[in-house]
Amino acid sequence: FIKEGHSNIIYQEVLGKWCGTQRKNYKNDSLSQEKIKLLESIQFQWDLKEFQWHEKFQKLKDFYKEAGYSFTTKSNKLLNNWIKVQRENYKKNLLSQEKVNLLESIHFQWDPIEETWKDSFNQLKDIYQNQKDFNLPHKSSLASWSRTQRNSYKKGKLSNEKINLLESINFIWDPTYLEWLDNFNQLKDFYIGNGHSQPKKI
Repeated sequence: FIKEGHSNIIYQEVLGKWCGTQRKNYKNDSLSQEKIKLLESIQFQWDLKEFQWHEKFQKLKDFYKEAGYSFTTKSNKLLNNWIKVQRENYKKNLLSQEKVNLLESIHFQWDPIEETWKDSFNQLKDIYQNQKDFNLPHKSSLASWSRTQRNSYKKGKLSNEKINLLESINFIWDPTYLEWLDNFNQLKDFYIGNGHSQPKKI
């Protein structure tokens, strides 16, 4: 403990086994109070898995404080693997409410695909509320996302919840109609500016 700063031996086999025996004896109530106090005086962890969980959580929390989000890059393989395990355990209801609350305190994403969808929807919603139309640059990421929603809708792969959300902001499923509306709005502007709706053909 004095040398390493902790009393959790994982890789030193002989001492690690001895520590494992102490934990086993503690669980079986066969460890004297004197030994318990001695071990706790050097911050001995009785539940190593819990200790390691909180250690990983702290690393993710530190990352969140620095980066502003709680999903890491592929370069951090160990932490990414831990994040995947938390998502899997959450789906299987194997994660305690305490851990769920801790992870959600740093805006942990349980389903990153769904979170990305919601982010894109909210961006589109903001545009509609400000512009009252969906005229997006053709090569923009949001235009690409919109095309994906239309394709998923045609194939019957879009949930009713997502359909309802999109229709709540008057999302247009038929892009040809969207193009028609765009041309109509241009003609409307021409009419307002010129007093008639018969532009000359070029």
